[in-house]
Amino acid sequence: FIGLYNYDSGIDAARKICAANRERPEAIVCANDEMAIAVCEVLRKQGIRVPEDIAVSGFDNIEDAKTYAPRITSVERPMDEMGYVACDKLIERIREVQDGLASKPPQKYLLETKSIFNESCGCEQPDTLSYEDFRRNYFYQKYHTYTHSKKLKQMSENMILCETLKEYAHFFKDYTSLLEAKSIYLCVNATEFVVSNQNEAVENLLLKKNIRTQGYHDHMKVLFAAQNHKLVNIKDFPLNQIFPDIKREEATVFEISPIHFQDRAIGYLITEDSIFVENRELYYSWIQALSSTYQSVWSKEQLNTVIKSLSDLYIRDSLTGLYNRFGYEKLGMEIYQQVRCQRQSLMILFADVDGLKKVNDLYGHEQGDFSIRSIAGILHMLCPGNGITVRYGGDEFMMIIPGYDEDQAMELTKVIETELLRFSKQQKLDFLLELSCGTYILEATDGKTSLEECMKIADTRMYEIKKKKKADRKAE
Repeated sequence: FIGLYNYDSGIDAARKICAANRERPEAIVCANDEMAIAVCEVLRKQGIRVPEDIAVSGFDNIEDAKTYAPRITSVERPMDEMGYVACDKLIERIREVQDGLASKPPQKYLLETKSIFNESCGCEQPDTLSYEDFRRNYFYQKYHTYTHSKKLKQMSENMILCETLKEYAHFFKDYTSLLEAKSIYLCVNATEFVVSNQNEAVENLLLKKNIRTQGYHDHMKVLFAAQNHKLVNIKDFPLNQIFPDIKREEATVFEISPIHFQDRAIGYLITEDSIFVENRELYYSWIQALSSTYQSVWSKEQLNTVIKSLSDLYIRDSLTGLYNRFGYEKLGMEIYQQVRCQRQSLMILFADVDGLKKVNDLYGHEQGDFSIRSIAGILHMLCPGNGITVRYGGDEFMMIIPGYDEDQAMELTKVIETELLRFSKQQKLDFLLELSCGTYILEATDGKTSLEECMKIADTRMYEIKKKKKADRKAE
């Protein structure tokens, strides 16, 4: 029977053996102790005694095998020696490559194992674990597992609520103490952050663009770094370096754990001298929670980018990039209510392009569109950060600026006229870019006039100025 080296595989194998229509085996040899314990459990429930009816053996000599009843016959591997030998041979191999001996064939090294004969095969061995030690270990394991499982649940619940990866990294630090590590580095593919517009976000979500399914990107980004329980800034690094720029004078142990979600390679987690990684089951659950919450937050961030872009399409003018009438209704009202609450004045400027029809007729609609875009750019440039610029319709524009008075409004119209003239000469246009502007100041003490009424007053004043310009031209 071929299993997956876990408890469930042992359960499946034992049930198949019991259900098989053939002679009962004398012994069952399992590839590890976890499956051996599972086999013993199934046999016990079937009324088959171990070792009287069937002998069972495992491999690894784990702690559970020593405390299970019956104690499991197993094989103990020299794990510490294996680690030391592997490191020694790796260093030796690196030096050989440096000395030009890279073609030297790899060598195999065999280390002696130790057979542990125990009750599951009918052998009696003195119990090296006292009842007091067993009770103490049992309590520690139960409390340790409960505490970390509770914190793991809290981590998943809190981190999945994050809206951005930056926020995710901030919350991540609250749970790094679980790892009991000297240092921690969360490294992700640099392409995880390639989102500049709506189209790229859609391609990332639906077409899996910029998503790695094999290996990692050539450049890794350090999303989170902590040393001695303190946050540190670590520069991004090339993948062939494997580690970020960290220096250690003393010997230390790093563990690298891949972070992935289904077939998507996200990055990897580096821990230094972590005690928690020895509890493999809890550690793998922690890594799994880290991966799934990361995927959720990443998807949410991509989706928010799409939503924001769609929202901008709704309130932005496609030709100029300024706010459109929907943007005016939404943001203009917000500014209006804000100045009312703060008892500020509010300036509304309404402008109309002079001679645009003539430009379209003589020079074509491309030049007409160029004129509108150029005027929009100048108005946007002159609008302070707390105000908004709107393309209200065809050749009509608005500016809504809190805190302005009559003098500032008059100065702004002069600056607009000057900038339009300067731009026309700079671009060597065959015509001048001109605007007729009307303004209205909503005084801080005015609690009655609505935003719509302010706009109509500014619009009326603009048309009065436009009529005067036409009359002046005819008089010339």
